Amino acid sequence: MAKSFNAQMADRFRKISTDYATINRYVHDTAMMIVQHAYNTKDCSTAQGLINCMPQSARKLALITWFTKYSPIVVKDSDKWQSKMHKPDSKMYVEWQLEEAAANPWYTIAEEMGKESKKYSLDEILAMLPKLAKTVHKKAEGMDGDEAAQTEAFAQWLDQLKIPSFASVKAAVSNDADTPAEGEVEGNIIELPDPEARAA
Repeated sequence: MAKSFNAQMADRFRKISTDYATINRYVHDTAMMIVQHAYNTKDCSTAQGLINCMPQSARKLALITWFTKYSPIVVKDSDKWQSKMHKPDSKMYVEWQLEEAAANPWYTIAEEMGKESKKYSLDEILAMLPKLAKTVHKKAEGMDGDEAAQTEAFAQWLDQLKIPSFASVKAAVSNDADTPAEGEVEGNIIELPDPEARAA
């Protein structure tokens, strides 16, 4: 008798959960083999290959972090990069920590990265805009032609933003403030200047 759709899905979910853990461990065992081989022979050429076969995600970054935390091996999130090792006299050199690497699989770093991701309040996000504007201004300085003009126009648009704090917006709503007509600036209303007019 054929299984119901829900039963088929349950089987698939179990396999995914099991295989996921198996793959995590398989990647870790592979990474440990690479680190041990590099420690013994000074050959770390296969480290970047392992990075490149990982899906583009925070887990890939966690594996990169794992290599740099427990060894002098340098890997990057780039298909064009070839793995290297910092020399012992380099300020970037990291001592080999094989036992620690074995005891702390790369996927535990991925889990910690997820736990430590900062959650920003609306006010904190809004406070980042002036810094973003400065960054875009600097980026425009290194450009030429239309690209520079467009980037600078965007930076100037950011400069004009007048965004209230979340608290002030909440206060306006609680006081039943009248909503001004479209394009009108009043009280705690967010003013968004027209970037096309600014660029003209």
